[in-house]
Amino acid sequence: GTAVLDAGGRIVAADGGFRRFARDHRFTPDTDELLGFNYLEHAARWRDRDRNPASQIVAEVLSGARAETEFVYSCHSKTQMHWCRIRARRLSGGALDGLVAVTQCEATEAYTASACVRIQSIVAKALGSQVPMLDACFELALAVCNELDWDYCGIWTLDLASWTLRFRKTWSRPGMALSPFEAASQSAALEPGAGLPGRAWQS
Repeated sequence: GTAVLDAGGRIVAADGGFRRFARDHRFTPDTDELLGFNYLEHAARWRDRDRNPASQIVAEVLSGARAETEFVYSCHSKTQMHWCRIRARRLSGGALDGLVAVTQCEATEAYTASACVRIQSIVAKALGSQVPMLDACFELALAVCNELDWDYCGIWTLDLASWTLRFRKTWSRPGMALSPFEAASQSAALEPGAGLPGRAWQS
């Protein structure tokens, strides 16, 4: 669906497709209130693949810094990973001068398919390299986190002497404050079925 924004980022027109999108993504309690709604304030919650706020990117089109832009952003819920696509372009001609058309659509299926291709490429490269297996696994885990917006990864390896999983390496997104969890993991020895890593091993 498409909406038209004024120079301040407020919605001045919206088609039925955009209203349905706004309803599904809870822009406002009532889609009849869309006109006059500040789109940029809502879009500040979304991030593109480089973690830039969607509002900042669209504002560049509104300001004239660029004529148009198109990007995928994440809009995950607490239970589901979700991506959408935005295309913003400046309008011109008479009363349209200074206005921007914003088109939004679902992109989860297409994004996850392309992410899987990129991850598979990284797997092939890592397994074909001469780096130690632990480093290759860590590189793969980081790639999955970056592609799918995961906030944490931990690498566990099998200790043959005790037949338990031992914590080896970790990464978390800045600002996640996971130090206590990571410290507890450092001393853990997980048997088959114990904890998430142990359950994954058992399966």
